[in-house]
Amino acid sequence: MNNYLISGLALAAIITSGATAAYDLNDTYIGGNDPRDVIGGLADYDTLGLNATISGTLLTIDIHSNFAGKAEYGYSTYQTQTAASGWGNGIGYGDLFLSSGTSTSPWEYGLSIDDRWSATGGAADLFALGGTSADYLLSDDFISTGDYRHGEAVAVDSGSASVSQIGYGNWTVNEADQIISFSVDIAGTNLDPINGISLGWGMTCANDLIQGSVKATDIPEPGALGLVGIGLLGTIIGRRRNKKPV
Repeated sequence: MNNYLISGLALAAIITSGATAAYDLNDTYIGGNDPRDVIGGLADYDTLGLNATISGTLLTIDIHSNFAGKAEYGYSTYQTQTAASGWGNGIGYGDLFLSSGTSTSPWEYGLSIDDRWSATGGAADLFALGGTSADYLLSDDFISTGDYRHGEAVAVDSGSASVSQIGYGNWTVNEADQIISFSVDIAGTNLDPINGISLGWGMTCANDLIQGSVKATDIPEPGALGLVGIGLLGTIIGRRRNKKPV
């Protein structure tokens, strides 16, 4: 197999797999109450960035974090002796907050997950938030002692009278690739990922937070991706065959 054909197959494989070369949002957000980007060990808590994609009205956020897969192991159970923390379950995964445009204060929506200490993920509920401090659970509601970032919103307070459930989603944990994924149907919301949304996420201790604005990448249909790859491959092979020997 010649080098042109190898290159063509590699290019087609990249296109059809939907591989992403970089994060849509790098973690440059620090948060308050502590000057460090990451509190604790980088191998455990460092969040690197995220990718946002939209297919129809399905929004998917892939968060690349070293904390993926860690919650199930019961990190810092001695620090989580509060009702919200599950009485000693350890540090868990936070909820995903979203807003239209570039506004992050207050958040407009929150995707609340069903089990913060799951090894694989589960279901999630989308809430419309009322814009008050009663909408949020803070890192201090989960952690009672130790070194963590205080006063950060990390979860939806679903019991607040100012929030209302408006939809559903799901979430997954991929420990091998260190990705925490959130997917939610945003039909009926004012979120417009193509033009831009703001979002924020952190583990319940808020030891590292990612926050900022992104424009989601529209996912082409799989058939279209395959045709593009095949077309490029055919062009490469055709040029190679038509090239006259010197």
